[in-house]
Amino acid sequence: MNLVIAGCEYSGASTLAAAVAGWIERTMGGRPEIHDHFKLPNIACYRNGKAAEPLTEAERRHILSLSPKLKEMLQRQDMVYHLPATTTAQDYILVGYHVEDAVYGPMFF
Repeated sequence: MNLVIAGCEYSGASTLAAAVAGWIERTMGGRPEIHDHFKLPNIACYRNGKAAEPLTEAERRHILSLSPKLKEMLQRQDMVYHLPATTTAQDYILVGYHVEDAVYGPMFF
């Protein structure tokens, strides 16, 4: 199952994703991955397959100080990295993803 949940900032999309994942775990016994890091500077850090780690304040400031061109490149790479693979049966929930790019992209890029 691949689920995309969209909503503007602070509308509850992340809360909804956590609730759906909890329901899936209680009902079906497995818990899907939640990818909720498509809003700059709130992107997760992945290191060699380890779990996401929050960014430090210095890292967040560094991301925000990038030029619009580099921010766009970072976001596009992030979206391609998370492009759903049709060859695997991995279950996951994407919060925002391409919908945020379509809505917020023109405002920032």
